[in-house]
Amino acid sequence: MPMKALPTAMVAAALTALTVLPAVPAAAAATAEVTIRVERSYTETVQEWRGIPFTCPTDQVLTGRSHTGDENGSTSYRYSLVTLEG
Repeated sequence: MPMKALPTAMVAAALTALTVLPAVPAAAAATAEVTIRVERSYTETVQEWRGIPFTCPTDQVLTGRSHTGDENGSTSYRYSLVTLEG
């Protein structure tokens, strides 16, 4: 079953927009290097119509979802561990 992947650049932009960094001088900020790493994982397929909820594991983010069939079909979720280094 094909999954739609969230591009790494989009994850990076979202993290940049949501991350609050301590104030640093402009010169130091311009030379700081940050590495963003996305480690992908998958969940088992769930049948939402049975009332089975999905929750991302702790410290992971939802990065994809796919569904097959009608409202009684199966739904798969992709979640990833996103880490910042630097």
